[in-house]
Amino acid sequence: MTEAYLHFIWKMKRLPFHQLKTIDDKPLLVYQTGVFNQHESGPDFFNARIALDGIEWAGQIEMHLKSSDWYAHHHDSDQAYNNVVLHVVYEHDSEVFVNGSKIPTVELKDVIDWKHYDFWISFNKSMREIPCENGISQIDFMYVHAMMHRALIERLNRKYGELMYTFSDFSEEAILYVLIARAFGAKVNAIPFELLTNQLPLSVLKRLDKTQRKTSILIASGLFQQEHDEDHFVSNRLHQSIWKRKGLRPASHPEYRVKQFAAFVSNCDFELLSQFVSPLEAKMYIQQVLQRDSDLNKLSNSMLNLILINVVIPFFWLKSERTENEVLQEYVFDFLESLPPEKNHIIDRWKQLQILPKNAYESQALIELYNQYCIHKKCLNCQIGVKILYDV
Repeated sequence: MTEAYLHFIWKMKRLPFHQLKTIDDKPLLVYQTGVFNQHESGPDFFNARIALDGIEWAGQIEMHLKSSDWYAHHHDSDQAYNNVVLHVVYEHDSEVFVNGSKIPTVELKDVIDWKHYDFWISFNKSMREIPCENGISQIDFMYVHAMMHRALIERLNRKYGELMYTFSDFSEEAILYVLIARAFGAKVNAIPFELLTNQLPLSVLKRLDKTQRKTSILIASGLFQQEHDEDHFVSNRLHQSIWKRKGLRPASHPEYRVKQFAAFVSNCDFELLSQFVSPLEAKMYIQQVLQRDSDLNKLSNSMLNLILINVVIPFFWLKSERTENEVLQEYVFDFLESLPPEKNHIIDRWKQLQILPKNAYESQALIELYNQYCIHKKCLNCQIGVKILYDV
């Protein structure tokens, strides 16, 4: 038996509450099981409402495998537990007192559904990448869709938090400059591209003309020394060893991507791009920029979508959060629904379960769900996992 399982069946009300009595054989009525305390220290459930022997109580509920764990965990010396109105345990082995008064205790050992517990244990010990793969087809897709929406918002908010932490002192146009650099680097060379923007901040590039911008980026990358030794706009260069090539197709090698990035930067007005009021306007402008240089004409549609998803979307979500603009957030959702879904191993894994994303809104949600829930086996925090476990 585990405390996590006790938390789950209490939170989900998967217990025969009408049969529960205290160890003193007093009748127990549970009006509200309370709010699960997932992250903070203190009792496991807050704001519960119960009735003991006809008297109503409001307060906290603490859960343990054994009653004596109260003392083993030193709750007797922690004032945060002084307002506990009910002690829920798997096995009662010791009386517990707070300020001289015995805490009402209910024992669950005799009401556990062991078939369900065995399933819960096997479910949580599953080594599958997606633990619920054998049960997800058996539940209403409404629960999957609801969790996808939640995961998407969590993904956008997580990226917003990362941007605020990393770029708190940056202007919006400088943030766009770095995000676009990362997008050209993709996952493999995102860090070298960001280092490149550190070598050549946008504030420096804005003082140069179009040709100087492009040349300076090529030199600063450290990949084209021989070709541009006569230029004097750059004092420091990145070392070639930081650029990664393993596993990349030739079209994605850093030499090609740096040339394309240099062409993009030399043709893009970042101040103008930062002032657009919707993701769609930004997309139209980026498409115009991509038509201004022969190096950019070679960019694939998948690369364009990568820029839109990893630059435009997080940037406009950032703007919506900064301005508390709910209309702009709806623009972001609509824009994601207009983009095709990504193609990667995570999406392929969902497709094997017949979860087929129709657009980037759904594929972004599934990526977040996989990375933040499935891999870490956080099934009890996932609406899909909770529904499957509850229905067993």
